[in-house]
Amino acid sequence: GPPSDALRRKLQARAYANVLGELGLIDAERIVYVDLGAGAGLVSSEIRAAMPRTTNSAGGRFVLVDQRDKPQTADEMCRLCADIESLPSAAALREAAHAAWPAGAPVVVVANHLCGSALDHSIELFRDEAVVAGFCAATCCHDRCAWTSYCNRRYFASLRFGEAEFTQLCAWSVLAPRRNKPPGERSRVRAAASELGLGLSQCETLGAASRLLIDTGRRLRLEALGLHSQLRYHVPFELTADNVLIVAHRPPPRL
Repeated sequence: GPPSDALRRKLQARAYANVLGELGLIDAERIVYVDLGAGAGLVSSEIRAAMPRTTNSAGGRFVLVDQRDKPQTADEMCRLCADIESLPSAAALREAAHAAWPAGAPVVVVANHLCGSALDHSIELFRDEAVVAGFCAATCCHDRCAWTSYCNRRYFASLRFGEAEFTQLCAWSVLAPRRNKPPGERSRVRAAASELGLGLSQCETLGAASRLLIDTGRRLRLEALGLHSQLRYHVPFELTADNVLIVAHRPPPRL
């Protein structure tokens, strides 16, 4: 039968760790992992599980940020309660994390399904941090993005799109295909098909294309910050329809 919700979440978190491993960003000694919208910390736990075991102690430095207060646990991960969109800078997070985030340590930012404008704010939060070695985020809830907080309005301006066009893309993004929901069973897809004069599958394609445009702007913003970036599928659609990952890493310096 289909995997349980708990297994699907675990497989998605493990996929994060696999992607970071491919980029050489699994390092128990040097890197600080900042997990935004961390929830119970599943992604960080899978990253730690991927680290080579050189000692009996838990490895790596982890700073988990979530708007819901989480109790400190025995896993030695630093947990901070904060509304990401209200944070003024990454420096404020670093100060709150104290010893868990040493000054000058390379940072890898991970965000699993950080909704809408919260992801855009996260990208801008780290724009002045030269120590960012990687940024890895699964995107979702594009309909909750906002023109005023979007991280790359310049990209849309280059397409001759403004706030009205961006807002329309956000609205269309909900038409993208959903797992286990045929388009004919989705009332919003049927309504859009009637309004736009399109077929049901065309409406789903329109939704997917809208999401892709929004995510492309985010990817290009990370490029502008000096990171090599790509969009990739990290898990099959059968696990989650929100399976697009923005992956960015800082290239090694040229000799």
